[in-house]
Amino acid sequence: MRINTGFIRTILLLSTILLILSSCSLIRTHNVDILSGTADVSGLDSQYITSLDGEWEFYPDLFLIPGDIKISSSAKTMIKVPSVWKGNPPGRGYGTYRLVLTGLEQGKRYSFYFFEKVSAASYYIDTTFMGGDGIPGKSKNTEIPDFIPSLHSFSAKGQSAVLMIQVSNFSMKNGGLWESVRFGEAKTVHRYWALRIILLSIIIGAMITMGIYQVFLFLLYKEALATLWLSLTIGLVVVKTMITGEHILMRFLPGISQIFLLKLSTMSVVFMIPFYLMFLHKSFPGICSTKVLKVNFMVSSFYAALIVFLSFLSMQSVIEFYLWFIIINLIYIILIIIRAVREKRPGAKWSLIASILILSFALNDILYDMHIIQTGYTLNLGLLIFLMLQAFLTADQNIMAYSELKLLRSKLEAEVENRTEELKEERNKLEILARNDTLTGLFNRNSSSDIFEREILRYQRTRVPFAVVMIDLDYFKAINDSYGHAAGDYALQELGKAIRDISRRTDYCFRWGGEEFLLLLPDTKEADARIHAEKLRQNIADSPEAGEQSFYLTLSYGISSIYDPGEKSVDIVNRADTALYRAKEEGRNRGYIYKKPTNS
Repeated sequence: MRINTGFIRTILLLSTILLILSSCSLIRTHNVDILSGTADVSGLDSQYITSLDGEWEFYPDLFLIPGDIKISSSAKTMIKVPSVWKGNPPGRGYGTYRLVLTGLEQGKRYSFYFFEKVSAASYYIDTTFMGGDGIPGKSKNTEIPDFIPSLHSFSAKGQSAVLMIQVSNFSMKNGGLWESVRFGEAKTVHRYWALRIILLSIIIGAMITMGIYQVFLFLLYKEALATLWLSLTIGLVVVKTMITGEHILMRFLPGISQIFLLKLSTMSVVFMIPFYLMFLHKSFPGICSTKVLKVNFMVSSFYAALIVFLSFLSMQSVIEFYLWFIIINLIYIILIIIRAVREKRPGAKWSLIASILILSFALNDILYDMHIIQTGYTLNLGLLIFLMLQAFLTADQNIMAYSELKLLRSKLEAEVENRTEELKEERNKLEILARNDTLTGLFNRNSSSDIFEREILRYQRTRVPFAVVMIDLDYFKAINDSYGHAAGDYALQELGKAIRDISRRTDYCFRWGGEEFLLLLPDTKEADARIHAEKLRQNIADSPEAGEQSFYLTLSYGISSIYDPGEKSVDIVNRADTALYRAKEEGRNRGYIYKKPTNS
């Protein structure tokens, strides 16, 4: 019974979306109003976290000293968080963010979660240093960047506190706090961070499992090249996710340059599209233009070279153009899959749904990267749904191909079996033709060698004699001349039938050639052989008619036996033949036993 794979895919998609929504809703959020650099968090429930989005105080080109009350009002500006810096050059520089928190509960422990801040930052609450990500500097030479998301906690000493963040950016294209700062009670924020790690680990684990499964399918079916390209695409997604999603690789490989890992992440993005196009090309043959494939690999290779040789800052400027190239390719992918749907290619509908999903998530991340929207990164979740659908689709196609192959193999095995039986029958026929006479059905002369050799060996071992009877149909030439060859064949067939009728199961009967026949009678003396031959002669003589025309059949015979263990079969046959001629000389229709000469 075939499984309804469409229903399973639907359940899989809905389950994945529900899992994501439920995971995201485990921590509830609550918005607070931030005006003129002050955030009132008094209404924040202990089970909620908030995004500190709004107007912060910002002091460009200044690293404020915590607790400094002599802050020049002329140096203060108001800046929206999250947002990127504007300036010349855009995004580079340093400064201090300042936010006053009110409505705190004295003695309660609170935490901040900073996901994206570039490129280095030091965090202070009132006069207390909470920690830092890298070391902010006033130039590229003095800055030490660190891109790993971080958690920082403090205990409220009163109902208000001042958060100050010294920030610098000389390593990235965009600077500033361009991701929301999460805030709440420490245990709630830590649970939020842990859930992000768990969810990301589930996504990465699922992707790795799917990738390994696709590799296994490829190793099992080397012709299934689509699985190879899908596994490579999944591998690139895993690399990107492990670097940018909570920066897991940066956490576990602190000795490796973070800039190098970020370049590696960008490199993986560059090759995702051509690898996925190859997957579609192998899944739906003829649907994707080879020219488009070549252009994609050429453009991707060009950008890969730029990533290798340009500085990280310069690379970010040129890679934005590639993002639009990705969007164009995603639209092209959807168009060719729509074509596959119209052509009713297997699995095309689900590929279209998966591609529309990933296009939506990719557009969200691209626009978020360009700071056009403030939704956050969603591509990792989108990729999980997308890859699960594609992996299931590919697996289903391979199962279908395997089922068809199994059916074909069964048919082939049945055909081979039938053909083998036919060949056996043909071989048996050939063996019969090789050892039997086609006219009479008796053994032919060629098959006598092995039989004679076996009987001689048995005589040598047991001294049990055997006899040979040479038979000749009398006046056979006259029958052919008078009545035709058909009558002659009939006469030979009648003689062959008569020989079979009087022979024992242990006897061997041969058509020796022409009208001559030979009987080999194991465990038989010459006298007993004569009785056997006489019975045959009388049966033939008592049959006056042959076919539609009447003629008499008679035969003559000669008998010989083995005398010496060293004798050859030809010696015994020659003696029987000599006895046959003696019978013919004496008038035919009779037999004669060869008499062994006596030594005088």
